[in-house]
Amino acid sequence: DNIKVIMTTAKKNEKIPIFIYGNEGTGIPSSILNTSTRFNICYILELHQKGAIQSYNVSNSCAIISYLVLLYFQELI
Repeated sequence: DNIKVIMTTAKKNEKIPIFIYGNEGTGIPSSILNTSTRFNICYILELHQKGAIQSYNVSNSCAIISYLVLLYFQELI
């Protein structure tokens, strides 16, 4: 549902969304997160999960987000 909001907002404002992925241990550095105040629209998206694993690796996170964006463009979400 969050991807739908991000993509719909980007389309409405004629902007191209940029997804920045952080590493498994520390996430996105605060120096990058702090730049969000420079933009009119900024979302921070987290992938929640169940189980013992503490985080998805970056390639899996990228695959999940890419798949959800694809579904959006195919109008399935």
